[in-house]
Amino acid sequence: MNLTFSGKTALLVGGSCELGLALAPLLSNQGICPVIACRRPESMERAKQAMAGCSGPHRTVFLDLAQPQSLDLVFSSLENGMDYLVDFAQEDYESLVASADHDTVKDYMGTCVSARSLMLKKAARIMMPQKRGRLVLVSS
Repeated sequence: MNLTFSGKTALLVGGSCELGLALAPLLSNQGICPVIACRRPESMERAKQAMAGCSGPHRTVFLDLAQPQSLDLVFSSLENGMDYLVDFAQEDYESLVASADHDTVKDYMGTCVSARSLMLKKAARIMMPQKRGRLVLVSS
């Protein structure tokens, strides 16, 4: 399959996953800067290693949806706008909500629902004045 992309910047949230690391070089080789957002140092290192052979634009940034200030920092660093937001980030909360600790459920919902909706709102506010952009949410 031959994929083609247009634009300048793609924010890959949870971009150190296998799918993110497969997409990032494709974007970079077509001149689109993948901004690979990771929340762990080892994930950032894996992303940097995966992109080492790419001559096109790319960068890695810290993003933890549980830390709203990191969301603000990432979005303020997108000075050239954003053409794609691809969300690969997943949480692994596997417990039944009925038997779960209240604080655990509250933290999960805050990060996975509230913070994610704030992220999408920020992305949409960047894309709307541009009159272009794509939000791609990848989930199991």
